[in-house]
Order: sequence, then structure tokens, then C-alpha cells
Amino acid sequence: MRSGSYDEKNNGMQVLLVEDAADQGLLVCRILARECGLTCHQVFTCAEALDWLRYNSADLILLDYNLSNCTAMELLEAIERENGQTPPFIVTTGYGDEILAVNMMKRGARDYLIKHDNFLQELPAAINRVLADIVLERQHDASRREIREKEIRYFQFFQSSKSIMLMIDPQNGKIMDANEAACVFYGYSYRRLTTMRITTISQDPFEEVMDVIRKAENEQNHFETRHKLASGEICHVEIFSSPIDFENKRYLFAIIHDITKRKQAQEALKYSENLYRTIFEATGTASMIIDEDTTILLANNEFQKLSGYSREEIEHKMSWTSFVVPEDLERMLKYHRERRVDQLGVPIKYEFRFLNRSGQVFTCINTIGMVPGSKRSIASVMDISERKMLENQLRILATTDPLTGAYNRRTFFEMGGIEFNRSKRYENALSVLMMDIDHFKLVNDNYGHNVGDITLSTLVANCMSILRAIDILGRVGGEEFSVILPHTSGQEAMLVAERLRQVIEKSIMETDNAVFFITVSIGVAEIRPEDITVDDILKRADHALYQAKNKGRNRVELD
Repeated sequence: MRSGSYDEKNNGMQVLLVEDAADQGLLVCRILARECGLTCHQVFTCAEALDWLRYNSADLILLDYNLSNCTAMELLEAIERENGQTPPFIVTTGYGDEILAVNMMKRGARDYLIKHDNFLQELPAAINRVLADIVLERQHDASRREIREKEIRYFQFFQSSKSIMLMIDPQNGKIMDANEAACVFYGYSYRRLTTMRITTISQDPFEEVMDVIRKAENEQNHFETRHKLASGEICHVEIFSSPIDFENKRYLFAIIHDITKRKQAQEALKYSENLYRTIFEATGTASMIIDEDTTILLANNEFQKLSGYSREEIEHKMSWTSFVVPEDLERMLKYHRERRVDQLGVPIKYEFRFLNRSGQVFTCINTIGMVPGSKRSIASVMDISERKMLENQLRILATTDPLTGAYNRRTFFEMGGIEFNRSKRYENALSVLMMDIDHFKLVNDNYGHNVGDITLSTLVANCMSILRAIDILGRVGGEEFSVILPHTSGQEAMLVAERLRQVIEKSIMETDNAVFFITVSIGVAEIRPEDITVDDILKRADHALYQAKNKGRNRVELD
């Protein structure tokens, strides 16, 4: 049985082993790879450790305290001088020393291990425990960043909205923030408005206002009141409030609608009908009221803009199904029917694709609910196509090399690891290509880095024209690229590599002053039973690449 508990979350994590005993270091690295699923890099001296860290990052350092040329403490101080901080580390030593252990733990060590008889058996469990803590810390950091980003987006919306919005301290009623629409409505400058209390603006008794605020502190609230403007005018307002936490403090977020005109017209119109129409038209999103047979009874201005039809063409004449792409229609009709039986049993908010008059398709969010006491429903449709496009662009930026469009190194190794594991699990063939542009430095030296960049992009374009959709092309170095070929034997990969080499060799590179050609050397390796990670195949492919270089370049070699 394994003494350590293998954790798949460790895949892709790197351990730097600083150990001057070569045999023991080799044994430790094998154990960490087998038992913990880790990539282990061994260095023998402090200088080698510093040099490795200048070009690589380690998730964890496993550090022998007594090295031949320095101590662990001296190495840690040197790392901190260069990088400003020290990666997580575990200290190992051949003898127990409580003072030394205390000093290293104060220095930030995640653990202190003595190389006793059971050291190698106990090591995987200690490593997994520390790495689990590291993963959890990173997740917490990511969560905090995500929360902060959401807060920033929220307040950007707050400031740019045309609706009147206030941020209120529920403890004393002080107005902590106000958007531009609020300043215009109340007639005060931002500086003046944010020194006032809501109890000063409200015309209700002080205690009643504070009671409402206290109630709203823990739940969403909606009420009407009267507010006094800077001009002395008294306006009827409708307030929607919700508690919000920001920087560990509770505030009330209030959206305020001026309903003075509606109140003035109350004698002529029923209040419910007026409120219904006002809210319907003032939502800022495309909205419609739908009958049980799917006919649109009422559509607001935003819906007219989104659909391309006038209100006269829509109301009582068109079905909402006319605005849904066929692929989404069956699902939405199912929701429509079930909502009239049990509105809690179907989603009130979901994505679908909206089809307008000119045939354009928009990705939208549909928020829908039943009109109380009827079989009618009200739907609000928000176009999120731009947001979806931006999300896709961000996803591309995060996973691809911006110059060439190939996968970046991090994404390549993540996807390569997935394909490796799949190949191992199902015993499928898998091969790897390592490809390097021959004499690429001469291209930069002779024609400039701009031409060098164009050369790299052209190479990737040529590769993509040949590779399959399931193949994974990544830029792993300056002019070095690698390809994962799923379901491909070594001999089949040789044919692919040779085809790539020939296409690239024949590709014409043009500048303002010259025409030139490039060649590539390619190393090929296929998966073997003894391989533990995709790195094992990549190392052999890299070795084959160097064989191709040594044999004169512009050739393909199989390891």
C-alpha cells in the first residue's frame, strides 16, 4: 500500500528539492512523483537553487538544512533578497534539534522533518498535507479577489446608473454615497448630499424613518414616502432597498423612483395600473406581458428596440415564440406550460438566444414571473451578448499566446496532462512533438524582431492548417513549440511531423527587403507504460529534438 495519499489536485504542481545527496534526492523525487503526483526538480547547491528559481516557480521547496556550501537559513535569506518573499518550504535534517526546528518554523517553514528510518515512508503524507494547505490558501486568495472584483463592478454600476441611488448607513441614517442621478434629483452637490442624513430629507417622523431603516437592514424592502428637495419641493418617492456588505460593514442600497406625477394622477387612474405601467416601462430592460397562449399582450419601449418591431405590430398579434431560436424553443415552451401549474418548479431566470426582426441573434437572460391571480406572466429580457463576447475574449487571453494564437505554456501543460491521463486510463495511443525553428536568432538579427514575430505567427498558422481539432499546439518557449497528438502512435506522429516540416520548409517569408525561408527540427516521442506524467514524454521528445539538431537540423527524429 502507498504510505502517502495521492491527491489529483497535486497534478501540475512543482517541488524544488534542494539536496546535495544525489542518490537520496533521486529516490525522493521518484516517491513524490509516484505517491503525490508531483513534478520534482533536484538541485544540489544553494547557487543552483537560486538560479533555478530565477527562471521557474516552485509550489513547494523541500530543503535539506545542512548543505555542503550553505545552510537552509542562508538560502532562504538569499531567495527573499532576490524575490521579496520565500515560496512555501519544508526543512529536512539528519538530526533532531528543537532550537533549530523552532527557528525554522518561525522563519516560515510549513514542516520540519527528520531523516530517520521511516523518513521516506512518512514524506508523502507530509507533502500532501502541506500542499493541501497551500491549495486551500490559494483558493481563499482567489475568493477574496473575486469578492473584491464584484464589489468594484457593483459600484461602477452604482455610479453610472441613470436611476437615483443612495448608499445609507443603517446605524444612523447617514448618506454614505450617492450617484450623479441622485445629486441631480435632490439638487445638492455630492459633497453636500453625503454629509446629510436620510431622516433630514424624508418628511416622515424621525422614529418612523429609523424603524424602516432597521427593518431594511436585514431584508429587502419596498416602501413609499415623501422627500424634500433642495428647492423646497416635496416629492413622492418609491424606494427599493436591499442590505449590502462592503468592506466588512453593512449598508443599505436604495433605488429611488420619483412617483410624484403618479400620485397626482391617482384620482384619474387606479394606483395598481399606474404602478404596473411605470415599473414596466422604467425597468431599463426589454419587457413583455404574455398570455397563456403565448401571445404578447404588452411590450415596452426597450422590447421594441431589441425586437425591431413596433408596439402596434407586437401587442395582441405576435407570440413570444417568434423571438426564440429553434434550438431553445422546446425548452422554453416547457417552462411556459409548467410555470402556469407550479411557478416555483421552473427557473425564473435563464439564458436563451433572442432572434430579432432582421435575423440577428443575441444571447439574453430572461427573467420571468407570473402576474398574481392570473395565467399571465411578465418577462424581462436583457441582452448579454457583449458580456458573453468579453468573457470569451478574456478566456482566450488567459489560455493562448497573444502573439501566435497557440496555447500558452500553462494551458498547454494543463491540457497535455488531461490527455496523458485519458490515454493512460483507456490505454490509447498518444504522441508528442517538440519543434524548434532552426537558427531563429539569425531571423531576429538579420530582419528584426517584428519579422521574427511574423515568422512565429506564420509557423503556427501553417501548423494549424495541418493539425486536427483534437491536437493541442502550444508555445512552450521563445521559438519552441510542442504538439500533443491524441490517438496517435509514434510512427503516425512521424508522418505528421514530416508533413509539418515540409510545409514549413516551403513557406515563403517576405519582408520589405528580402525573401527567406525557415526550417524546423522536430523531435517525436510516444507514450510508454512506465511514463508517470506527460513531462516524461516531453523530455524524450526534447531529446529527439536535440538529436535532430545535432544531425544537421531540418529533420524529424523519433526517440
